[in-house]
Amino acid sequence: MNKQRKQQVVDLIVALLLLLAALAGLLQILDFPERARMWPIFVIIALLIFVGLHLFKVLRALFQASVSESQQPDS
Repeated sequence: MNKQRKQQVVDLIVALLLLLAALAGLLQILDFPERARMWPIFVIIALLIFVGLHLFKVLRALFQASVSESQQPDS
């Protein structure tokens, strides 16, 4: 159980780093000329969507694990 939770925390950290990198890339792309920014914005938005979905799944799994641990009676 501990190994799975550790893997989820690593996934959370990597997803947050990817999210920050994608946002920094999006800010850099906004300086491009009109037609040159069309394709990179499409790619960065797709990256943000997929990273956001992955982040949502990881956070939900971590929350469900913490709730199930707190509901188990101590013996």
